[in-house]
Amino acid sequence: MRSEPETHPVLVTFRLPHYARLWTSNLLQFVCFQVLFLAMQWLVTSLSPLRSAVGLMGFVQGGTIALVSPMAGVVVDLAPKRNLIIAGRLAMGAIALAVGLLVWSEAVAYWMLITVSVVGGLVASVLGPATQTYVVDVVGRERTHEAVSLNAMGTSFGTMGGGALAGVLVGARGIVATYFSAGIGVLIAALLVLTIPSLGRRERSGERRSPWADLREGYAYVRERPPLLLALLACALALINGAVTPMRPIFA
Repeated sequence: MRSEPETHPVLVTFRLPHYARLWTSNLLQFVCFQVLFLAMQWLVTSLSPLRSAVGLMGFVQGGTIALVSPMAGVVVDLAPKRNLIIAGRLAMGAIALAVGLLVWSEAVAYWMLITVSVVGGLVASVLGPATQTYVVDVVGRERTHEAVSLNAMGTSFGTMGGGALAGVLVGARGIVATYFSAGIGVLIAALLVLTIPSLGRRERSGERRSPWADLREGYAYVRERPPLLLALLACALALINGAVTPMRPIFA
């Protein structure tokens, strides 16, 4: 008898309940975030002739994420991840639509974009770990490697495709339409996650501890594992790319 061909693990992962919807929503988020990021950079160049204005905006947003991320990780560990993802995407969608309205009404100013960068950084610091760890809650431990790899692939597609899509939208439809399109896309990504029943809450045993105790435990965990500390330092090299990326519209 002929044996049935073995199904590829990637296909098995996509057939798991709710994962295809989650992957699609994450891809849509990554694309829309890249569109918003590039649109804001382009908008800054129209508000200020200074190249440092673009760099400052990226520094403010990135600095906010770097400072808040440790505590944001604690929040993600304590709260239902699905609800955090939905709330974060609704907030980002609302921000995008608000900036689009400000540009349309010709009331936008540079200081407003700096404020948006801070608020966006706060939201992104929670959305990042919530989106990454929620994958495990949806697929289970046995399919974590495949699911995380597929999620990383979606991130790469979103980074490349989002930048290209932003250039097309800004050139063909303008800044206002770009912001509205990306904002609506992020809201759709939030609605897709709303259809997934898993909340992604971590089961805790024993007495409840303060968030500060969890934060100290996290730092101690990293210090005791040199390979993990080295991996985090390697990730910090992304700061170099973060310093170059905001300058793309200047040389476009």
